[in-house]
Order: sequence, then C-alpha cells, then structure tokens
Amino acid sequence: MTRILPPALEQPLEQAVPLEEALALQTAFDQPLRGFSFHGGSAAGQALEKAEYKNCVFTNCRFTGAALSGAWFCDVVFQNCDLSGARLLDATFQRVRMQGCKLSGANFGGAFLSDTVIEDCVAPSAVFSEAALKSVLFLRADLRGAFFGDIRRRSQFRFEHCHLEQAEFLRTSLNGQDLTTCEIAGAAFADGTELRGAKVTALQACELAKLLGVVIEG
Repeated sequence: MTRILPPALEQPLEQAVPLEEALALQTAFDQPLRGFSFHGGSAAGQALEKAEYKNCVFTNCRFTGAALSGAWFCDVVFQNCDLSGARLLDATFQRVRMQGCKLSGANFGGAFLSDTVIEDCVAPSAVFSEAALKSVLFLRADLRGAFFGDIRRRSQFRFEHCHLEQAEFLRTSLNGQDLTTCEIAGAAFADGTELRGAKVTALQACELAKLLGVVIEG
C-alpha cells in the first residue's frame, strides 16, 4: 500500500464558533464548513446529509446517530469524538484521521475512504459494506463484529494490532494482508477464498482451519 497522506490542515483555524451554531449556519446557507477547530459540542441525531467539511478539527464532539449520508470530509481530524450509530452511507473521506473515537455501529456502507487512518478507535459492529478503501489503515482499532462485505475491488487497506474477533469478511479479498498482529478468532468468511494470500500465524491458521471445516491431524 502506498504512503498515506496526512490531512493538509491550513492554519490558523477559527476556534470561537460553537459547533451547534456553525452547523446551523452551514444548513441555512448551504455552504461547506471550512477552517474551524471545534472542542465539544453535539450534532447528535441531526440531519446533515451531503454536507461538506473541509480543513476542520473536531475534538470531543458528538455525532451519535447523526445522518451524514453523502457527506464529504476533506482534510479533517476527529479526536475523541463519538460517532456511534452515525449513518455515513456513500460519504467521502479524503485525508482524514479518526483518533480515539467511538464508532460503535457506525455505517460506512458504500463510502469512499482515501488516505484515511482509523486509530485507537472503538468500532464494534461498524459496517463497511461495499465501501471503497484506498490507502486506509486500521491501527489498534476494536473492530469486533464489524462487517466488511463486498469491499470494492482494487481497494487498498491494512489492519495493524486490531481486534477482528467475529468480524465478517464476505466476498472481500484479504490477499496481501498481514494479520499476524491482529486477533481474528471467530471471524467469518463466505467460503474461505477471501483468505487466499493473507499472512497469518501458525496459531491463527489452526483457528481458521476450524472455521473452514478443515481437520488437522498429528
């Protein structure tokens, strides 16, 4: 996988406007939210479909259950934010960092993620079905029970030190993935071909063999 580009944050960022006020203005004037740093504030449950966020930093902000389908995030950082249950269907992420965020049950179905890092995030049961992942790193992420179904072809992504227990990889190729630093007990696959070309430890191989119905003797 090629080098992941960091967010190109332009300085200085405006810090005086509360998140709630900025979102209200954005909705009223249908303009991108650009050049802000937010600390705290809530957009929980708000309808923010197809909104644009550029050159922004969100710290300790709440987007729980927010409707963000079709939204566009470009050069954005989320730090310790809560996006649990957020609907991010067909959203676009370009040069985005999510650090220490809650993503439980967040739905990235059909989203496009490019040069994106999801680091130290808690994301059980997050959904990435039919997403396109171009230079995406999951680093120390809790992805237990996450769904990676039908990830688009030619996607480039990797997992490092992640919890992937009970995660589902249905018709999603793991060719070239190094899973040796991850926990993958109970992961599910459509027919096992998804694992072709993946690198695993001997212990992981035994666990995967049981899942695929292979009997190891001796």
